[in-house]
Amino acid sequence: MLVVHTELCHRAGFCIEWHRTSKSDFLTALSTEIATPGKGILDAYLLPFVGENQEREAWGGMLGGLPGLDGKGSDDAVAGNYTDAEVSRQYREFERRRGYQIDPSADNSNGLIKDRP
Repeated sequence: MLVVHTELCHRAGFCIEWHRTSKSDFLTALSTEIATPGKGILDAYLLPFVGENQEREAWGGMLGGLPGLDGKGSDDAVAGNYTDAEVSRQYREFERRRGYQIDPSADNSNGLIKDRP
């Protein structure tokens, strides 16, 4: 996802200085943007990290060196397994807010989404 975003920024003539961002803050902004699209939450979070355009050759080291991508950080915790009743409830509440319709004939443990209104 970051590589695609970095490419799109490059084509627009700027870059996001990912090394200055916070993984947990970014994911919070991204989740909020997904839950409430069109409010500019992610744009507002990323705006202070806009920098000069970088050549593609520099992206590997820049993206590979981002804190938290190694999976060893303390902010890598997830809510839990979907089979946990509370995690399942939170997921269903998110689906409800977004208006997702789950296919009742599907194995819902995998969260298949039939369609969106």
